[in-house]
Amino acid sequence: MGRTVTLGSEDVLTAAKKRIEYLFDNYDNIQLSFSGGKDSTVLFHLINEEAKKRNRKFYLFFLDQEAEYEGTIEIVKWAMSHPNVIPLWYQVPTFMTNAVSQEQMFLWSWGEGEKWVRDKDPISIHEIKGKYPKRFYKFVKWRSNELKKLPGKSVSVVGLRAEESPDRRFVMFGEDSDLFWMRRKKEPHKAYPIIDWS
Repeated sequence: MGRTVTLGSEDVLTAAKKRIEYLFDNYDNIQLSFSGGKDSTVLFHLINEEAKKRNRKFYLFFLDQEAEYEGTIEIVKWAMSHPNVIPLWYQVPTFMTNAVSQEQMFLWSWGEGEKWVRDKDPISIHEIKGKYPKRFYKFVKWRSNELKKLPGKSVSVVGLRAEESPDRRFVMFGEDSDLFWMRRKKEPHKAYPIIDWS
């Protein structure tokens, strides 16, 4: 498999598996941000495999924006139903920038009192008691803050690859060490086990 960074000599699959072993060795709470896309699905398989070996559970976080591809939702349902998964599938009102209208700046997903594109799934989280941020990126940050409230050490795992953009390359390389694929300055820590995949 191709490598986009010069650190390390192992193939990227072997390196990713070792990184995931490291996470299970060092963290009590592991949360994978999941989109149903290729990168997070690869990470799901790798993390779930390690979780099964250790008889451990991990959190699987998906913020459903209502108008999702049917194939994406099929993958999400499949992943959320695994016995090693603690599902964090949010189907709650959020809003995003509306790129299809000159009159309505925001598009509401799961808007209260509105007709939805599809029904909510029985295993998803349908409401959050109390205040929470309604914008996508702020919601993701809020979810990270919820993770760090759990007892023990927590890590948020993200399926980003450095080659996707120069900005990601800059943001993702956290440490000048063998743990270059982690960011440990703030809690919860962040891990990018497939950072060097092509």
